[in-house]
Amino acid sequence: MATAEETYAMVGKESLWAAAARCLEAAGFAWDAGQREFRDRDGAPILILVSGERAGRGSEVLHPDPGDPGVVELIVSHGLDGGFAARLHKVVRKTYRRLVKNARGEA
Repeated sequence: MATAEETYAMVGKESLWAAAARCLEAAGFAWDAGQREFRDRDGAPILILVSGERAGRGSEVLHPDPGDPGVVELIVSHGLDGGFAARLHKVVRKTYRRLVKNARGEA
């Protein structure tokens, strides 16, 4: 994993979005202007979620940092388990299950 210093050196003065777009295009992903998203070779959308950014156009909800201790505290204090993942959006289920394992000391 790149350090923060290495990441800043790669990105330079580009915005995070511009750097991600450049990397995705170099990897063969295509920009679908109509849907305003990248797609893989099979046409599946590539979702880019950035913590602290809005969850959608006009949304007041911000994407949280999945490693935020507050999430783990909620898992522990409410006694949540991996089964709760079914109630979450499919994009965050894998991360949620990993956080449950971390909260239980299984990771």
